[in-house]
Amino acid sequence: MTKLVFLDIDGVLDTYKSRYQLDPELMAHLGTLLEKTGASIVISSSWRAQDVPGTVEFMTDSDNPSVGGHPFPFTDKIVGVTPILFSVIDGDIDRPATRGEEIAAYLKVHSCDNYVILDDCDEMLREQWPHLVLVNDEVGLTEADVEKAVGILKQTQDN
Repeated sequence: MTKLVFLDIDGVLDTYKSRYQLDPELMAHLGTLLEKTGASIVISSSWRAQDVPGTVEFMTDSDNPSVGGHPFPFTDKIVGVTPILFSVIDGDIDRPATRGEEIAAYLKVHSCDNYVILDDCDEMLREQWPHLVLVNDEVGLTEADVEKAVGILKQTQDN
């Protein structure tokens, strides 16, 4: 049974309190979610590169000021990154796609049994709202957020 966590980083795993560097306590909460559900990670954050290896390199680079000496510990769980998309109207790039549009594009190509979105932004598509755990960017991922995410991933996907 394939379960995915679409993971934003800023405001979820780093906050003002952590000086916008990866926070070990917040990453431990993510670890609890992964342990309880067996889910894999798809990076939907602006931290993503064009591919998984580039993303992993960025998230574990000790010289990266955003990592702050705390490399992302769950690289073995990263199975994908959402595409970086732009809206095109009449042949011209109009605007960056929303996070929800990028997640939808990923799900068109990759099947899963269920998914949860951990994000501090609510720019999701209507059908994605039941899968969203909207994280407070001032505190980051909490134990309550993790319990909500576990509940979502344990539900049977209706699609």
